[in-house]
Amino acid sequence: MFKKFTIPLLISLLLVLPAIADDFEKEQQQIEVEITKPFEAGKDKDTAARFVDLKNQAVEFGLDTMELYGSVSMNPEELADGTHEVSVRWTHVKDMSGTNVRKALSTPLRTKIYTDEPINVGEKYTAVGNLDQLAKNLSKLKQAVEEKEEEISETTRESTTAVTGLTPSTGSYGNNSTGSTTEIPTYSTDVQITSYEDCDPFINEGAMQVEKQRKTIVTGETSGTIYSQSQCETFGVLAPIKIKQGDCGYQWLYDENATIEMVQWYYVDPSSGDEINVGECREGENKYPIEKFCDDCEDYYDEPNAVVFPQCRQGAYIGGTKIYATDCQPQSNVSYPVLTEYARGDEDQILREDDYTNNISYPLLDKYYEHPTKGKTYVARSVKSTTESWPHKHDTSECGWVMDDDKLQAQQMSNTYIDTPEGMVELQECAARTAPVPYAYIGLEERKTIFNAVYDDDDKPVMDDDGTPVDQTYTVPDGVTQLYVDVVAGGHIGDVTYIPRTSEDKWPKIIADTGGFAGQIIKDYPVITAGGTIIPLQVGLGTTTKNRTVSMMLGSAVIHVLDRRADSSWFNSSENKILATPIYDGQYKGGSPQGVGQNGFEFENDPGKPRIEAESNKHLASGCGYGAGGGGGPQATNGLDGIIVVKYKVMDYMRPDGTHYFVPYGGN
Repeated sequence: MFKKFTIPLLISLLLVLPAIADDFEKEQQQIEVEITKPFEAGKDKDTAARFVDLKNQAVEFGLDTMELYGSVSMNPEELADGTHEVSVRWTHVKDMSGTNVRKALSTPLRTKIYTDEPINVGEKYTAVGNLDQLAKNLSKLKQAVEEKEEEISETTRESTTAVTGLTPSTGSYGNNSTGSTTEIPTYSTDVQITSYEDCDPFINEGAMQVEKQRKTIVTGETSGTIYSQSQCETFGVLAPIKIKQGDCGYQWLYDENATIEMVQWYYVDPSSGDEINVGECREGENKYPIEKFCDDCEDYYDEPNAVVFPQCRQGAYIGGTKIYATDCQPQSNVSYPVLTEYARGDEDQILREDDYTNNISYPLLDKYYEHPTKGKTYVARSVKSTTESWPHKHDTSECGWVMDDDKLQAQQMSNTYIDTPEGMVELQECAARTAPVPYAYIGLEERKTIFNAVYDDDDKPVMDDDGTPVDQTYTVPDGVTQLYVDVVAGGHIGDVTYIPRTSEDKWPKIIADTGGFAGQIIKDYPVITAGGTIIPLQVGLGTTTKNRTVSMMLGSAVIHVLDRRADSSWFNSSENKILATPIYDGQYKGGSPQGVGQNGFEFENDPGKPRIEAESNKHLASGCGYGAGGGGGPQATNGLDGIIVVKYKVMDYMRPDGTHYFVPYGGN
């Protein structure tokens, strides 16, 4: 005997997948089966399989003794991989424990196999369908098996018991012979009563009707003994059998190139009004030819192989509606090569992808194929080419350099372009393409400005109202913070009025006045300043007066420029070295009024201005050379003028284009 199970529990034993949410998904439930009857598609029409991978409770239910039976059909259309679609429709389940009871599945299961090989015993596949209905069918099969077993058991008992309706009872009869006694049976009367028990209705398919059935049972009134029990016998019509399509679908007979509309037989129970299905879905009378529909499928693009296959699906026209049997499948006997052309922009230019990091451009391609009825059909648009590219080229002739003086570097600019099959295309106009190039450092260079005494057109010195040389000014260039000043006194000392600083932003005058026999020199005196500063200064004239001393003002400090005879001890004494020491001093030779200077300190005086020629015929500033201080003799009628030289240093950098850039130098 089988163990009893509820329908929900049985479903849980069958399910391979999780719980199903809706009616459509119920039809997609899955269970594993193992082939027990081999078959070869196209030759064999049926097969069998058993349930596998069962839980212990499923085995207790008896699923391991039940076997599925189904019909086999094959789609003759060969797939792209050379296989065929083989369908198994599982329609019945049979008990294999000895009763051979067989039940039709109200909703058949389906298995699809893609192969061109025979299917062997032991191969496992998935059966798909409504397992709720399967569980109900299995439960009915189990009930029928139990009834069959009970019937077999009852028949065995009845074969050992007389069914005369008389039950023997023990008694005795005999003669008076001594020692011989014979038991004589006696009988009691047990009234027999006939009753009826309803059976399942009998499906009379030939008459297309459902007939009522019952058993006739004869029972002893007194003993309760069942004396006889007939088989189920019909005794009237319950209801006519009707036909509907329902959810049966279609049976696709690919080997016959036809499909049959499946129908459901049913009857209406007179007592409840319920529709009761009669067996499983079965073939109806309507048969339709299988057709190939290609316009309903999109072509299949095999991108790796650059080919397009048209696709078709099989089905049939039923009631003016297309009913599909298969999905869209590529047709192996027809293909179209995929061609390419340049993708174009609004102005018909070739579209491209520019890679400025790697200096290369790729054309974009449109991919298409020629369809026999649709014409040019595109499968991809603006796809980067993998076989064609154009390297970036550069032209610097029209661009030059962009100088960055702040960073002391320059950027080479160039036009970037590519050569395409349709001509040159400019990508960037005068853009940077390489790393900046640093300026080349050449070295330090000295810049100087020379101030001489000022004369008018009549060659007369220009003097202020106070009788001093006219003021001149020097404007410090932008960026300059360090000046060096050379000051040379004139050949004679005159009276000088010191003009002090009047405000923080106005310097006192720098006076280069005349010396005695020879003016004195201060060289490379440092001045800390700032760009844009205006410095006033005066350059003294040569005279014939001698033996005087002048105080020179530079910035806020006093520089003593001495005018006196040669006296090295005076210059070397610590108390007279205030800020700077003249590097040359005037000479007085042998008491003669003629002054004698030292050669070696040379300036370019303005042409046409008074000067003394030394023995070397050099034009020397006052304080250096013969007659520098004035005095006796034809050459000493007047001393030479003073001179002021303002200097600063710059760093010389050469740009990549050959031009120079100068940066003020703030060091020593």
